[in-house]
Amino acid sequence: MDKNRGAPLAGAGEVVLVTYADPLAKAAVLDGAARRAGSALYLDFDLMRAGHLASGALRPAAGVGEVRAGAGGARGAMATAISRASRGGCLVIVDSLNGLHRAGGAGAEVAVNASVMMLASAARQGGSGLAVACMAREEPGGGLVMVPMGRRVVALAGAARARAVALPGGGAAAERLPQTALWGPQTSL
Repeated sequence: MDKNRGAPLAGAGEVVLVTYADPLAKAAVLDGAARRAGSALYLDFDLMRAGHLASGALRPAAGVGEVRAGAGGARGAMATAISRASRGGCLVIVDSLNGLHRAGGAGAEVAVNASVMMLASAARQGGSGLAVACMAREEPGGGLVMVPMGRRVVALAGAARARAVALPGGGAAAERLPQTALWGPQTSL
């Protein structure tokens, strides 16, 4: 059993970029992190969590607020997250950077990148944790590229890296890179 099991995905003032290839493993890791945090704000740009809640595969969790890019769009969702992160004591989860880019629409790359940087700064300064999920692949010379979009992933200066890993039996865990510290219990949807 790993000594870090149960530790928060992103602690106070910490920014973590969570990469994944399996959307179900990502959903399980992020849901588990939100539930363990006690106070979390979940930005559901992929609408996977919303679908799991609507289907009954997940139940709502106390202390987990949800924001979707509905009427206020991606800008409204990010403004809400920046405000909440700056007050501290919260885990903010962006699910996912790919979904945020889609919600921002064509030509919104600069606005999306600026919003993510502002959110990271607010989380660090306010003492909140920030976990940004991104379906991405490693580039040969370093760096990450979003799949299937082909866009380079914005560099979050000083961000820790983790990846969502599917485990046998339908479970999932987050694995810190380059170490292999696992967070949270195995969770399945």
